[in-house]
Amino acid sequence: MIILIADDENLVRIYLKKIIKDMHIEDSIILEAKNGKELVSICQNYQPDLAFVDIKMPVLNGLDAIRSVKSNCPDTNWILLTGFSEFEYAIDAISLGVKEYLLKPIEVEAMIEIINRTKEHLKQKKLDSNHYFELQVTSLFNAYGMPCEENKLALSKGQLYYAFLFTESRFFKNKENSFLYQTILPKLHQWLSSWRTSQDQSALFCN
Repeated sequence: MIILIADDENLVRIYLKKIIKDMHIEDSIILEAKNGKELVSICQNYQPDLAFVDIKMPVLNGLDAIRSVKSNCPDTNWILLTGFSEFEYAIDAISLGVKEYLLKPIEVEAMIEIINRTKEHLKQKKLDSNHYFELQVTSLFNAYGMPCEENKLALSKGQLYYAFLFTESRFFKNKENSFLYQTILPKLHQWLSSWRTSQDQSALFCN
């Protein structure tokens, strides 16, 4: 998970970074920006999964910075850090798709809850993506020898893809028809998920 902390107060950044590090999030990257301009620069090279952004920052305020990078980071979960409660900020934030605030001084429990929700969202998103890849591979295999639509299997660069085909032998066919699906495949799915990185996609299917 890539987490961005954008705040002009050094102590705030240190405080938030400590909370995140104490959670021991696997494969986490913490990025820091001291003002809105640095936020924009970072988001041109990274697409944070989660970003804590102070509204009132020098050079470029938080809302204007988010507005500048919104199209480049469509999946980022933006969390505003503010001591202000004026309605005008809420209107601007809603128009940018920002749904949550953390009021200063920031409560540890509130921040941990947001991070955990983001972790679960990313986990489910990965599972859904992998399931879609599995369906694509299965569909292509079942259509082998038939005319195939161009670019039917869309693969992204920088990822590893695995496909495993299992053929039922006489041994399995003497068992229940659903033996592979109910017993073996779920265990293999669990095993693969234990070592698969966030950049991998795997497909398990039977013939």
